[in-house]
Amino acid sequence: MSEDVKRDAQDTELSLEELDKVAGGKITFKPLLNYMKEHDISMYTLIKEGVITATESTRIRADHNFRLSFVDRLCGYLGCQIWDVIDRIPDNVEDNSIDELLAGL
Repeated sequence: MSEDVKRDAQDTELSLEELDKVAGGKITFKPLLNYMKEHDISMYTLIKEGVITATESTRIRADHNFRLSFVDRLCGYLGCQIWDVIDRIPDNVEDNSIDELLAGL
């Protein structure tokens, strides 16, 4: 890679704070929780089947970030699409309903 290309890449890199300002929004696992509720699948089942760990279950409930390979693993097991597992909530939308969904699982 030429020095010019490296310099251009470094010039365009954003810090995490800058990226957050540009990207905004948040990824939520609310669709997964809805899907699980509709198909009568519990977190315990996913853990018992070895699809996720107990720690991952906690992180799902808190809408933590995951690698796409994790989302792919869920989709493969559940036989669903990415949009059945995750969604994006723009910054300007308040979403407090995840606790309501968890109460039903």
